[in-house]
Amino acid sequence: MFGGDDKATFSIYIYVYIYNEKLRLKKIEAKIASLTRTLIRAPKSTRGPGTFSDIKLADSKFEVLDLETNVFTYYNSIRQIARTFACGHSAVQYSLNNPGARAYKGRYVFKKIST
Repeated sequence: MFGGDDKATFSIYIYVYIYNEKLRLKKIEAKIASLTRTLIRAPKSTRGPGTFSDIKLADSKFEVLDLETNVFTYYNSIRQIARTFACGHSAVQYSLNNPGARAYKGRYVFKKIST
């Protein structure tokens, strides 16, 4: 079936298969660890449904409207918004200072709440 010394060749195939599966599992474990770290660091408003992200907090200063889901999320600072969207704070400031500009990433509208 494998030609030559069948037992030795078969052993090599098994070894290579096991080695590849171990590599695949390491990649999956790394991805899981990365996603876990992201969830731990992410603000509560980005953790999915049931987080009360559409309830306006009394001390919130900024709101973000998701145009696809029509959900408002409230933040206390520009830097908190920038961390959530993995962008620079200057991109958020630009969107706040230019209300006529297109939505950030074509999806999010930033607005300062007058207090």
